[in-house]
Amino acid sequence: MKIKSMVKYSLSTFMPAYIIYFSIIFVIITSFMVLSTFDGDSVGIIGGMDSISVIFLLIVGITGYRESLSMAMQNGVSRKTYFLGTALFFLIFAAICSTGDTVLTLIGNFYESQRKDLVFDSTFEQLFKSGLDDTGSVIADYFKQVAMEFTFDFAALSAGLLISTVFYRVNKIMKFVILLGIYVIGFVVFPFVDYALFDSLITKKLVAFIRFVMESFGHLSITLFIGGVVLLAVSYLFIRRVQIADRK
Repeated sequence: MKIKSMVKYSLSTFMPAYIIYFSIIFVIITSFMVLSTFDGDSVGIIGGMDSISVIFLLIVGITGYRESLSMAMQNGVSRKTYFLGTALFFLIFAAICSTGDTVLTLIGNFYESQRKDLVFDSTFEQLFKSGLDDTGSVIADYFKQVAMEFTFDFAALSAGLLISTVFYRVNKIMKFVILLGIYVIGFVVFPFVDYALFDSLITKKLVAFIRFVMESFGHLSITLFIGGVVLLAVSYLFIRRVQIADRK
């Protein structure tokens, strides 16, 4: 089994789940539009539904590792080939999901155009626009949304894979210890050390970086994509020497 076969296997595994997810979100959006017709005295607001995809894809990244790795090893696929197939699947699946999210946005914006008492905003619109309208290039905005959603989705898949590779051979007690350690270091030790030794300089730099990232669609998208690549690369360090573990 080669890279192409690995990609086909992953797509056949998770595409049905995405179709179900897409259908559920579509039903929610449509139901909200229908229900808003019965309450004409107030404005219905629905937004950021596409952000749920990030959670969905994080779960895909986490749950897909164990089964696909076992299948690959049983069929004589090298760890490198498995990783390359997984990385290619992430790119393809992120593209599919980001396109699907934008289709849902098109549907939501169409519903919004038909009713004055309904407001629908995607995550892109909430972050960088106050709704898509006739000013500027609407088509360009939708392409920007696809690109931004792609980087969100790719980063979520990569983060899920890294989480799964880290915890793959760890028992329940160690999982708790690792999570507790991350919390203590991130929310107790780091703030104290930064305040005591650096006068909160690191925190100020992080805040400045976050502001820079959120300044524009380009900053956010490039940062998320680079972050996804880094997470994917770190995952490979765990994959390249992993031994198949019994289910814990």
